[in-house]
Amino acid sequence: MQSKLKTFLFIALLTATTVVTADTFTHKESGESFDGFRTQKSAGGRTRIYDSNQKQMVTLDLSEYTVEMNQKGRKDVAIVVAINASEALLSEVVAKEIAQSIIDASNRGTQAVIVHIDSPGGRGDYMKLITSAIEQTDNCPVVAYISAEAYGGAFSAAAVIAMACDKIYIDPTATIGTIGPMGSLGATPEDFSNYMSTYCSKALILHGIDMEAERLAETKGRPGLIARALIDKALSIIEVTNVDGSHQFIEKDNHQPTQTIVRTLSEGVAPTSDDNSILPVDAVRSTLKLMANEAIEVGLADATAGGYYDILSTMNLQETKINYATGIKKTIKKYQAARRTMGENLARINWLEKQVSTLEDQVAYIDEQLRTSLQTREVRRGTDGIYQRSSRSDLPTNYDQYYYDPSTTDRTTTQGITNQTRGRSNGTRSQPVGSETVVTMEPTTRLVDAQRELTSYLEELANEYQRAVNLAKRWPGSLPPEIPRSTLERNIVATRSSLDFLYVEINAAYRQGTQQQQRRSPRSTGNQRNRY
Repeated sequence: MQSKLKTFLFIALLTATTVVTADTFTHKESGESFDGFRTQKSAGGRTRIYDSNQKQMVTLDLSEYTVEMNQKGRKDVAIVVAINASEALLSEVVAKEIAQSIIDASNRGTQAVIVHIDSPGGRGDYMKLITSAIEQTDNCPVVAYISAEAYGGAFSAAAVIAMACDKIYIDPTATIGTIGPMGSLGATPEDFSNYMSTYCSKALILHGIDMEAERLAETKGRPGLIARALIDKALSIIEVTNVDGSHQFIEKDNHQPTQTIVRTLSEGVAPTSDDNSILPVDAVRSTLKLMANEAIEVGLADATAGGYYDILSTMNLQETKINYATGIKKTIKKYQAARRTMGENLARINWLEKQVSTLEDQVAYIDEQLRTSLQTREVRRGTDGIYQRSSRSDLPTNYDQYYYDPSTTDRTTTQGITNQTRGRSNGTRSQPVGSETVVTMEPTTRLVDAQRELTSYLEELANEYQRAVNLAKRWPGSLPPEIPRSTLERNIVATRSSLDFLYVEINAAYRQGTQQQQRRSPRSTGNQRNRY
């Protein structure tokens, strides 16, 4: 076990010490040198470098220089980029802000970028935005610090972000794992299901995030199989002793008779088509969960740290000042406001859909009575056919699961949203279409009035759908994942199609009523006009 631990630590140390920060630049021909730092900015194939001797930025062809890794020319500052809000990996805009903050911090000549992670996880595509930024940041060290504050550590996609960093420091009380704590001892099975679908969804596997975790870990000399278990809830991992006495982590199905099982690192849950079928007790007991000392032992983390200054001390940067990337909190607040607005829009849409459904039934009923009643007056109908029910897709109404925050004991439910599912008929009523003659004494204004009221609600419904689409475009991630933006866009088209039909019907009824009124009124003649 000791030899295995030394091997892991050696690999991790080797990885950390081979980061090229490029702080001393020496020209290959002239031998002239200067101290400074390299940025990720370039122009015309040349790299932007800060020359501390001239105290200005210069543009150089780095192929003409040799570089020496040291801390000369850099500022005595380390910048902390925080991923410690539940929204961090639920919003594309927030994830992009985090990624850009990492790049910007490296371009300022900092001694190190500390990525502070305390997160339950989130979406894999947003995770990749951040890991991509970390991977391209080779001009200064990027280290992860996993703390145990609101969420208890780094889980699922959030833990994978740490795998991309040069070194991983972890608070002694923190955890790395597949599924984080719910934050409420009284959490219901529904809460757990909502948590799973939001922060560690099965969709992560479908998008290959488990293999991405393995790749990132192995690139930094960490055990890729264990990193895969951060995403793959069904993965069963055991530690075995080989004949030669060496230790190894393998999948349980690959166990050989000559290998002795030392322990089970992750039992894994049975693969299912739906995460909702996983019981909370099975998930907690069976998926990967490593305390700080265990994470270090298996090579998934490098060392413990009680805070930022402990990390800097380990890096021999005791005198370094700590600054914070400030744009992330501001972006999260804007995203939270956008998500609240989206919740209000969806609640309004849900209410309007119910009103529209009721009015559509009313219009259909009146239309049916006018068409089938045998009375005494002849009414000529147009050739546009019977009013068609809308083909809009129903939206799920349990949006509150998307606004669940595991760090709180109370569920945050968007005001006005209920869990009642409204059934509505899609398609058209099976009625004849075409020109027809209807005999009736019913006043047509009853139908027209109902149609006008229906158009009013449909117009407002179309506007609300459009507002939701516009908000989703500006803030990807503000829309719950079970409601694709394309569904809203299709519903806009269907709503406006219904409106167009009603406009034609109302105008036709108005023209018909005007003609009937003119027929009933006596015609005036010139003599009559001059009668008095």
